[in-house]
Amino acid sequence: MRIQRLFLASILAVAAGTAVAAPDWVRMESPHFELFTNAGERSGRRTILFFEQVRDFFLKTGNVGEVPSVPVRIIRFRSPKEFEPYRPFKAAAAFYMSSPKRDLIVMGTPGRQTKNAAVHEYVHLLVKHSGAKLPVWLNEGLAELYSTLEPQGKQVSFGKAARVLGDRQWLPIRELISVDYDSPHFNERDRTKVFYAQSWALTHMLCLSNQYRERFSDFLKGVDGDTGEEAFRWVYGKTLDQVESDFKRYVVQRRLPATVYEVRLNKSVDKPTVQPATATEVSLVKAGLLVGLDRREQALEIYRDLARQDPGDWRIPEALGYLASYSGDEESARRHFSRAAELEAANPRLYYDFALLLQEADAEPEVIKPVLRKAIALKPDFDDAHRLLGSILLLEGKAGMALAQLIRVKQISREEAVHHYQTVAQLYHRLGRIEAARQAAALCRKYARSSDEVDLAEELMEWLGVESEDAPEEGTELLADAGAPGPAASTPLREESNRPLNASAAAPGAPMAPSRVEVQGLFSRLDCLGERARLHLQVEGGILPLAILDAASVRVSGPEDGLVELSCGEQKPRPVTVEYQPSEDLDFRTEGIVKVIQFR
Repeated sequence: MRIQRLFLASILAVAAGTAVAAPDWVRMESPHFELFTNAGERSGRRTILFFEQVRDFFLKTGNVGEVPSVPVRIIRFRSPKEFEPYRPFKAAAAFYMSSPKRDLIVMGTPGRQTKNAAVHEYVHLLVKHSGAKLPVWLNEGLAELYSTLEPQGKQVSFGKAARVLGDRQWLPIRELISVDYDSPHFNERDRTKVFYAQSWALTHMLCLSNQYRERFSDFLKGVDGDTGEEAFRWVYGKTLDQVESDFKRYVVQRRLPATVYEVRLNKSVDKPTVQPATATEVSLVKAGLLVGLDRREQALEIYRDLARQDPGDWRIPEALGYLASYSGDEESARRHFSRAAELEAANPRLYYDFALLLQEADAEPEVIKPVLRKAIALKPDFDDAHRLLGSILLLEGKAGMALAQLIRVKQISREEAVHHYQTVAQLYHRLGRIEAARQAAALCRKYARSSDEVDLAEELMEWLGVESEDAPEEGTELLADAGAPGPAASTPLREESNRPLNASAAAPGAPMAPSRVEVQGLFSRLDCLGERARLHLQVEGGILPLAILDAASVRVSGPEDGLVELSCGEQKPRPVTVEYQPSEDLDFRTEGIVKVIQFR
């Protein structure tokens, strides 16, 4: 699997390097944004706080789309001359770049037009994160409408006129809603002005007029993947001719409505951190922009110069690795990533992508697993890393360790849920956790939609002795046995077609993994090795080796909670329940640390 294209602007270091400061450039951080600017510290503070207000507006109102959890990077230039080499097209005052890891907004010279353009691009970011497929007129109309956001103390207003139709000839509404990104109406200057003005005005009517606004959120859901004609009929009961008639009456009003929202920022947002940006950071930012603009040769020259200047900075081989991967040279990408890892890279995504490349090259599990564990150490809630590590451990037959990874996955899409809970159910069963296995099977059935998924889930439930009527209703929260939370759904997953525009495409599928896992099996051998011991537990699928690091700290009891003494060597297989902390020790050849042994 080739790593998806990553704009290198999205993989800069989290911490500043030790290189000399870049003249006039500063790096600011607030809870949800990171800003690089040479437009001055005061201007930078205003910019980053403005974006915090904009984000808070969308978070609290639920308008438009999903607010990203990963900080968005903003780059703001102080002059047209400095912005010009990175301008994607002549009229751009700001633009948005997307990557699987991080979003980037680039702003030109300070000014009202630039600020409006930046909010326009931020709205596109939100729509992208929602996963909705909006027609061009609505996507651009929403961005234009909300580009008028204006913080006023503790309030935010939007809806003031941003475009004027004037006496230009209108597009028939059927033509307007059919425009795509290849259309002359989107790419030719004079036609574009009419298209944007009309898209803004139509979206304004739908969002803010008394006649249409109450069902606008339904319209956003209904228009997904359509031009809007069917959604007008389904949501409002109107034909396109009727909508066009309403629209013409709406735009000739002397004053169009605007809306005001109360927005109260957290105190922590008032004081973004500020520090001089290093020359290396700024060079990496600019090179990343060039990569995003498909000017890779220029970016490569910058990276090579940086590598000569500072061969010990991990961010440089990281950037070279992503550039090589984007160019299809996976061998070079692995080499550069390996070097970045040797230099103690601090980017968890780097280690995950490195692991994917190693897997693609058929590297041994013992080579890939430490790389994934490094990613998880840097980002404990890294779902993709937990999934990949769990799948590798599963192939190795390490049921307990695989389960410990899979139940730490928080976000599971509807499409992934059936396979995920099938695997979790089978692992719980192998470890003797029958009730937890049944709950996972019920979740598997809950999210099954296609006939194949339903057949698979019902076969699993039948195998585990779960009745079909035991499958939970939508929204039911499932909990596994006390002491070791199993596969629980804290909020229901949603059908893709019913997902509102501001809802995430994924929903929480399981709680954080417990610090301990409970397993049932047969105690078959105890290797006494000085201060440590290795316990061999027979479970379905093989032997689960566990470490006893400190015998005094392990609670051992019999059926009546009486104390039991352990002896070394081969044992007559005895049924036990063991609680252990997942922790693989390659040298000691164990998969966890024993905490409790309960003989049954």
